[in-house]
Amino acid sequence: AQAAPAAPPAPPAAAPPPPPAPVGEVAGRVLVLRDRKPVEGATVSLSDASPPKEGVKPAEIAPQTTGATGEFRFRGVPVGTYVLRASKSGFADRTIAGVTLTDAGGVEGLEALLAAGGGIEGVVYDAQDAPVAGITVRTRWAGPPAGSAETRTGEDGTYRFANVPPGHHVVEAVRGAEQTQVAAASVADGEMTRVDFRANATLTGVVLDESGVPIAGALVTANTPPPGRFTSRKSKSDETGRFRIEGLEPGDWDVAVMTFGEQGSVANVMKVTLTLGEREVTLRLPSGAIAGRVFVKATGVAIADRGVQLSLHPLVSQPDGQWKVDGASSGMAFVRKSGDGTFRFRGVVPGRYRLMAFPQDKSLHAFEKDIDVGTTPVEGVEVALEGSLIGTLRITVKDLDGKPVEGASLTIVTAEAGGASSASSLHATSAEPGVYIAQIEVGTRTISAWREDLRAKDATVTVEEGKETKVDIVLPWLSGDVKGTGQISGRLLVRGTKKPLTSAEISLALYAVSPWKFIAVASADKDGRFRFKSLPPGSYRIMANPVKPVWRPAQADVTLTEGVNKDGLELAFDACTSGKVKFIVRDTAGKPVIDVLFSTDHGGGRSTTFSPESPEPGVYLAELETGARTIDVMKAGYESATKELVVKATGTLEVKFVLKPKAEKR
Repeated sequence: AQAAPAAPPAPPAAAPPPPPAPVGEVAGRVLVLRDRKPVEGATVSLSDASPPKEGVKPAEIAPQTTGATGEFRFRGVPVGTYVLRASKSGFADRTIAGVTLTDAGGVEGLEALLAAGGGIEGVVYDAQDAPVAGITVRTRWAGPPAGSAETRTGEDGTYRFANVPPGHHVVEAVRGAEQTQVAAASVADGEMTRVDFRANATLTGVVLDESGVPIAGALVTANTPPPGRFTSRKSKSDETGRFRIEGLEPGDWDVAVMTFGEQGSVANVMKVTLTLGEREVTLRLPSGAIAGRVFVKATGVAIADRGVQLSLHPLVSQPDGQWKVDGASSGMAFVRKSGDGTFRFRGVVPGRYRLMAFPQDKSLHAFEKDIDVGTTPVEGVEVALEGSLIGTLRITVKDLDGKPVEGASLTIVTAEAGGASSASSLHATSAEPGVYIAQIEVGTRTISAWREDLRAKDATVTVEEGKETKVDIVLPWLSGDVKGTGQISGRLLVRGTKKPLTSAEISLALYAVSPWKFIAVASADKDGRFRFKSLPPGSYRIMANPVKPVWRPAQADVTLTEGVNKDGLELAFDACTSGKVKFIVRDTAGKPVIDVLFSTDHGGGRSTTFSPESPEPGVYLAELETGARTIDVMKAGYESATKELVVKATGTLEVKFVLKPKAEKR
């Protein structure tokens, strides 16, 4: 269950659009992006964006050439949705999608802004460092608008893209099936960027345990370290312990080994410098190890399987004599032996480490211990987990008619300094319709309940150890004590293709505009259809955010009047590219921070809150839209942190955050 999303600040008022052109007309100007001067002699075309219909011939609209003022005007254009393209030699093409004409009027005031663009050039080499002819090279850019270009290398192995849009590009050299090299390039307006492709290197070898016995099924990972562009390639060892990783660029690589089964380890074994061709290495696990058992201190009962998450973190000495988690390390995870709670970290190099345990059972406290490791194993480490005081909470949720509310979302609201508050999900089971049972730490707690068609309501209760505490929450309807009758309905579509999008791809939320407040969420079915119902008259904003960053966010403003519904609304989405980001979040003492909430901006005052996958404490993996992003990191009891970053379509961007506890003085 999740709390209602925080209301974003109201965006600034937009300039009023130009009045519509007469029916059947599309008009505008072609201008230079840099100084907005008119472009004379540009070719402007208009093509139907709707899918072709059987037996219906698409409209044929003759292209136009702009005059001295850069103006164009199409007349006699049938009702429909079109794509406008403007081009001229020496400039990158410009595309404007979603130009829609209706029975009520045409489109006036379009501006097609042309950029002189930049260029990408380079050479493709073979394994002997000789130029290769006939290799397909392509580049892709995120836009807006998104696009791509393709060419082949000449007899001298060179390729060249001229007048491509400025910004981030992904350049690929296709050497054959499953042999595509990828590079990132930043293109500036009026400048040429060079990207050469040299033949790949190969890392091969054998994985051995501490005694020199080959290890089957070990995961070998080659990573390029910062400050270079982060790249990771993986391979598993066969039954003889051998592995092979192809497609590596020449350069320095960090090579790590992870073993699986009843025991596990992650060990940075060596740094390897690769050149063209093949490099043979032997990866032997160091002899150091940490072994022990996880159990509940009060009962001695072992915690097995996935009941607790253990991680091992290298420590570094500080000038004041203290030890701190190495910020360059994201931790060492392992696979624990099931049944009796025993564990063993293998292949641990000599040094000091911090062992951390995070139990899934929140009635148990987290555990940590510093351990010195030499060349011999450290055995018998006891991870004794202590309990916290727990009580039972029985929550009954009803609506104003006294009917049970099923499917309610429950959160624990925590007050913070300065009047702010944060919410975390309350894990509860449904005992019967409208009744929820949860195990919760003792003390005074504020519980919030809500559902997509009902407003949130809070209740404060004191939970006592070993007792069941009852609390009743009555949820009012969206408009307070009076339920409205209006509705807003429509469809989620891909712009141009009209393909429907579902709630698995797009998250929908409705806000009242004045005063600004969250109203409800809605789901879209397989045909992209959605509905907000039981609404009173007023002004609303629908905010649609993608579940995964393959679409750009969209929004729509709607005004409902008494007795009049707003149906047939279409929200169209543009595709975008995405990239992977690895967030490492620690506190000022170097300890991992868990259960962190992230948000990212979309411009115009819009933002999305997200909770990435966390493979280990303090490490979060997310996929975000490419380009410049502002990321805010939030955690109850800590000051929030903000960073600006640029997400790229290739590789994994690693970003580190340090959160300061609110009790800490600056």
